[in-house]
Amino acid sequence: MKKIFLTLAFIWVILLQSYTQEKNSKASISKSIPLNAEQWSFQHGKVDFLNFKGRKAMKIAPASGPVVIKDLIFKDGTIEYDVIPSKTEFASAIYFHRKNEK
Repeated sequence: MKKIFLTLAFIWVILLQSYTQEKNSKASISKSIPLNAEQWSFQHGKVDFLNFKGRKAMKIAPASGPVVIKDLIFKDGTIEYDVIPSKTEFASAIYFHRKNEK
């Protein structure tokens, strides 16, 4: 009787753990950031928003300073972007760990 009780308790614990893991897993949410001037903070005259090969694009001039998306809190996930350098000695910085200026 003791073995049956322990076996059932063990199975119950395993089932409970798998249920809570499934319930707590977050669904993958994909969000595209619009490439228009209203969504970004940047130094005027240094960033152009245009169409490039049929897709919306952002052209950032050399020495443009920071170009930052407005009103976005990013905690966890994947950031995907395409970069086409204008020169072969492309050396630019992309910040992923940024704190608010406030």
